[in-house]
Amino acid sequence: MPGIITIAQGSNRYIEMAKMLAFSLIQTNPDIKRAVISDAPETEFEGLFDIYIPYNSSYGDGFSQKLCLDKYSPFEETLFIDADCLVVKSLNDAIRFFKPHQFAVFGDQISTGEWYMDVAAMCKKFNVPSIPLFNGGVYYFKRGETATNIYTTAREIRDQYFQIEIDDFRGSMADEPLMAIAMAINKVEAVDDQALIMRTPIGINGALKIDVLNEVCAFDKQGEKAEPAIMHFAGAYSIAFHYKREIAKLKLLKVSTPLLNKKLVSLFINGTYNVSYGSYVFCKRVLKVILRGEKFDFTNWLPIYSNL
Repeated sequence: MPGIITIAQGSNRYIEMAKMLAFSLIQTNPDIKRAVISDAPETEFEGLFDIYIPYNSSYGDGFSQKLCLDKYSPFEETLFIDADCLVVKSLNDAIRFFKPHQFAVFGDQISTGEWYMDVAAMCKKFNVPSIPLFNGGVYYFKRGETATNIYTTAREIRDQYFQIEIDDFRGSMADEPLMAIAMAINKVEAVDDQALIMRTPIGINGALKIDVLNEVCAFDKQGEKAEPAIMHFAGAYSIAFHYKREIAKLKLLKVSTPLLNKKLVSLFINGTYNVSYGSYVFCKRVLKVILRGEKFDFTNWLPIYSNL
């Protein structure tokens, strides 16, 4: 069974997100070992992670740290999960899915278009037929030659990041394009997880149904029905309604056990959060009708953002 590792570095916001990830894992996958890489004191994570790993600043800033997971991980099999994720279901099916692979990310192969770079030009430069297109919220790898080669290659390419014209991400180097090129050079392709392991809400169509205490996560994304075990609240989604509601459930469960069980906590938080947020959305839509003459929107009373 793989161990799970995450990174919690920098502002308190990221420390708190890592704690919520850990608590979601405790609820859904209590038997899987958890490790955290952090520059915060070890006491911050007491009772939440089994292994504390000190942050090594020599590995680089920002997303560059994710290029050194092979150096950090204490596990023979590693599942990296970004701190802004919540695990809402058992990972048993995901673990069975990983087993045949030495290294895995979940996505598609592309050979043209724009994705951090001119993909066709980059494929030509590195003499590869295609590169993986994926979200770096999850990486899986077994300790061994394949993972070592991929991470070593990614670190080597990092030194050429801006010279070979890869776009930055939030003013920093992004891990995904470097890992994609490194995987292509080492002949490892992205894996189709059939939308069952990890997804972000980016490109969502309609409502997001999620309940971290009742193993529910389902939504339509660009014509695909997604029911992931891991929900990645990437970017601003981690400050939007659904993430806030779900971590409120985790926090209340933590302080109310054994007085309240999961179903009661979920019922209480859903009631308080959904009613107040739904009322807010309703008022905004009424104002749009009055002030802008827009047609009233009767769909999706709990959008991720209130302006949708």
